[in-house]
Amino acid sequence: MDRVRFDHFVERRLYDPASGFYEVGGAAGTRRGDFVTSVEVGPLFGVLIGHWLDARWVELGQPDPFLVVEAGAGRGTLARSVRAGAPECLDALRYIATERSATLRGMIELDGVATAASLSEVDEAHVVIANELLDNLAFRMLESAPDGWRDLWVVDD
Repeated sequence: MDRVRFDHFVERRLYDPASGFYEVGGAAGTRRGDFVTSVEVGPLFGVLIGHWLDARWVELGQPDPFLVVEAGAGRGTLARSVRAGAPECLDALRYIATERSATLRGMIELDGVATAASLSEVDEAHVVIANELLDNLAFRMLESAPDGWRDLWVVDD
């Protein structure tokens, strides 16, 4: 058994190509999967985000292209709902769905939506949106000790 720093353990459990939660099965974020987010409940959330994007587009002087990046796009449900809601900015909208999981990224097949594995692959954006992102990140966990802060470790088999 190996001792592994907590964030490395979580990273493997979420994104390992052979066994990671988001890489195997592809059911995360579906009604038949382990959880459902506001995006999967119905299209209303995406329509509202589309209206919000319209307001940002107008505030920015209606740029064309209007570059919108979604961080942690999953299978592209939010992008699909935003586009289906036909916001006023739709003709100018260049939507980039970033998704770390290769399995989920492969499920995003939408006209007018580009994909990327991470935000570092995106040169620029007018707006970045992130729904349900923070719970998908491996974070480092520390504890206070008499001699200062120290990492928490996990025994991993």
